[in-house]
Parts: sequence; structure tokens; C-alpha cells
Amino acid sequence: MILEKIDVMMFKQHLEDKGLSSKTVGCYFQVVNDFTNKDPKMDDVQSYNDYLIEKSLKQGKRNYMAQYAFKAFIEYKFGKGSGLLKNLIKVRAKSRKTPRVYLTLKKRVEVISGLEEIKHQVIALIQMWTGARVGDILRCVEGCISIDESEGAALKIDVVGKGDKPYTVFIHDEYSIKLITRYIDSHFGKNSIMPYLFLESSTYRGSTTKESTLLLTNYNRYLDDLKHSLANANIPIESFATHDFRRNIATDVYQKHKDVMILKSFLHHKNVETSLKYISDSGIDIKQVSADLYK
Repeated sequence: MILEKIDVMMFKQHLEDKGLSSKTVGCYFQVVNDFTNKDPKMDDVQSYNDYLIEKSLKQGKRNYMAQYAFKAFIEYKFGKGSGLLKNLIKVRAKSRKTPRVYLTLKKRVEVISGLEEIKHQVIALIQMWTGARVGDILRCVEGCISIDESEGAALKIDVVGKGDKPYTVFIHDEYSIKLITRYIDSHFGKNSIMPYLFLESSTYRGSTTKESTLLLTNYNRYLDDLKHSLANANIPIESFATHDFRRNIATDVYQKHKDVMILKSFLHHKNVETSLKYISDSGIDIKQVSADLYK
């Protein structure tokens, strides 16, 4: 710890010698000093990333000053060619214009129960428990949803994400499983366009089967229903959209496990730089992570 403190003081002197403003030097020094008080592994990028995520969650926005401070410190201590810089989480200097709202699990269920269409309740439940993007769910086709009996029954959903990359999510809540399977058994092939489970043709745009048009039409219907339910639950409609189900569960997963690698794997992100990030091929049992989430 003594050596780390000497490093921090030397780092401060280094910043002053570079001619940085006293305000910037003070901010960078405060970040690095607070970081070293946690007795981190200085040569492990995970320590830096965990600190950035912790600060961002507390502040409700990206902590870009801490990221800049770490970049300067790593360059000073390990050199500009350090591999730590490549894997350091990037953050944006500007926060969202409209603050997003975090809903408790109970409040999310209330919003979902307030949706008028059963189909929309099913889509929202899948989003709430898995964090899957609404577009990925809307493109689900026949056979993509099944019961996985291995090590405890769970609803297994095979979806196709960005870049046509397939991934699998799980739901363990018994009520949700019954509602979803009952809906599919009673509605597939009757209201939806084969082979899709949730896409229905538009009565006001004709009977087109073009996927992009179907996706947009069905997404807008879902969003309108969600806004109506939010308003009834006294939640500002501008502060919560379909993607906030994904953001909310991302917060839940990280707060429970405190592991950015688990979060990245759970949300199937490509790299460590998307919102809160982790590795998709880390060997983490995603089914078990989702099963343990709300225990």
C-alpha cells in the first residue's frame, strides 16, 4: 500500500509537470487516490473497470472523469502501449437528455399487467426476465421456445440478435412460463404470420409480409401499449421505453453478482464497452445466473 501511495503522489507531480490545470490534476489525483485505497490489483484491468462501473451506478451516469484519470495513470505507470488501455471500459462524456427510471421488480410486473394485449404482456415478460431486445423477441419463429428440463425446468428461448448472431436466454418464473406457453399454444398460426410467433400483419398498411415493415408496425403497437400502461402506473412515459427492461435487469444482475464478466455474458454483449460489459465465452452458466437472480 505504501508503494501505491508513493506512485499516486508521483503521478500527481507528473500531471503538474505536464502543465495540466490545477482542477484537472486535483480531480485525477482524487480518483486514483480513492482507487488505491481499495487495495486493487494495479496490473489488472478488471480492478479499474469494476471501479468505473461502481461509480457510474452510484451517480446514475457515466463517470468520464474517472476513465480519463485511469487512462492518464496507466500511461504514466505502464506506458502508452499497455494492454490495460485497450480493455479499459470507455464511457461517454454526455449523459442522456432524458434520465431513465429504474423500476423495482414489483413495479415492472405492475406495468406488464397493465398492458392491454396478452401478446404484449408475453413480450414484456421475456424482456423483463432475460434482457432480450424487443426486436430480437419479435423475430422469434416456430420452435425457438421450449422447456429445458436439465437441472430444473426452465423456459429456453433461442433468439437471433444483432448481426444475425444467435443466443439463448432462460426464464425460471413459473407464472411467466405458463403464460408464455399458453399464449403460444393458443395463438400461433392464428393471429401471427407464419413462421413468426409475435408478428402480425397490419390492418392499416395492408397484408405485407416484409419483415422490416412487420417489425416496425408491431414494435409501435407494443410501444403504444407500454406508454398507456406507464401512464396508468404514474410513470413518466418519456423516462421508460422498451429497452429499459434490458437496462433494469442489467442493474439487477450487476448489483447481485458485482461481476462485470457475468453481466456481459448475461446480456450477450460483443465486447466490454457496451453499457455494462463482460465476455460472452467466459464459461458462465447463463441459465444458472438467471435462475439465481431474484432468489
